Amino acid sequence: MFIDKIFQNILNIFLPRGNIFLYKILFKIFKFFIKGPFILKFDFYFYAVNNKKDLSRWMLKNLRPWDFDKVLLINKIIGSKKSLFLDCGCNYGAYSIPIAKIKKKSDIISFDASKNAILRLEENLELNNLKNISYYNLGISNINSYEFFNDNLDTLSNSGSYRFEANDYSYKVKVVTLDHFLKDINFKKYNKIIIKLDLEGYELKALLGLKGIIKKNKPIIFLEFSRMLFKNTNKILFKNFLDKYDLHILDLRNNIIDFGDIIKKNQILDKKQETIGDYFILNKNIDLKKYIKI
Repeated sequence: MFIDKIFQNILNIFLPRGNIFLYKILFKIFKFFIKGPFILKFDFYFYAVNNKKDLSRWMLKNLRPWDFDKVLLINKIIGSKKSLFLDCGCNYGAYSIPIAKIKKKSDIISFDASKNAILRLEENLELNNLKNISYYNLGISNINSYEFFNDNLDTLSNSGSYRFEANDYSYKVKVVTLDHFLKDINFKKYNKIIIKLDLEGYELKALLGLKGIIKKNKPIIFLEFSRMLFKNTNKILFKNFLDKYDLHILDLRNNIIDFGDIIKKNQILDKKQETIGDYFILNKNIDLKKYIKI
C-alpha cells in the first residue's frame, strides 16, 4: 500500500529519537489511512500495526518500546555475567527481544500459550537475527496438561488480554510446569535466574509449578499484581506459598511490601484500572541492591 510506504519513511526519519511532538501530529493525520505492518527501529527492531486492539500500536503511536523502563531494570539485574531470563507470557517479544539484544551472553527462553502471539514473535525474531532466544507455544501452569485458551481479538479488549478461558472461541493448548520443562537445565552455569510472569491471572499456578526452581535456584521473579490475578487466586494459598518458601515482595524501588497491603491496594483499585503495578518476588536472603541502584 502506497500510503504505508510513505509512513514507513516518516518512521525512519523520526526513529530512534526524533521530534515526538511533530511525529504525533503526523500520526494523527496518517492514522486514518495506514495499516502496516511497519518496522520500528529502536535499539532493536519490532513490527507494529495500526490496530487499536494490538499492543504494538502503542509503540507506533508513541515511538517508544513497550515497558522499556522495566526492561532496562531487568537488564540491570542481569548484569554482565551469563544469566537465564524466562519470559512467561512473552506475547510478541517486547521483553525477550530487547533483553536478548543487549544481553547476548545470556540465554532467553520465551513461552506463550497463544499461537497468534508466537507467530508474531517469530516475525520479530527474524527482524533481529537473535541466536540466544528459544521459544515455545506453551502455557505455564502448576500441572502438565491441556487447557482452553482464548486469543480471539473479536472477544477481547486487546492483544495483551489473551487468557485461559473456555468459550466458543477457545482452543486447547498444552500447559507445563517450569519444574518439569526445565528439569534438564544446568542452572549452575547461570549467575542469576530471572523469571517474568505475565499470565493474565494465572501467576500463582505458575509459581506453584516452579517450587523446585524456587527452592534450589532462588530466582528473581517479576510480575504484575492485577485484578485478574486476584480474581483467579486463593489469597490464603498465595500467602502460605510465600511463607513456606521464605519469599517476600519488593516494589520496583526495592521497598519490602506486605502481602496484606497488596490485597488492600487491589480492593481499592479504581474501576478503570486493571493492575496495581509491577513487583518482585524473591528469597528473603537476596539483596537486590547488589544488582541495581534504585
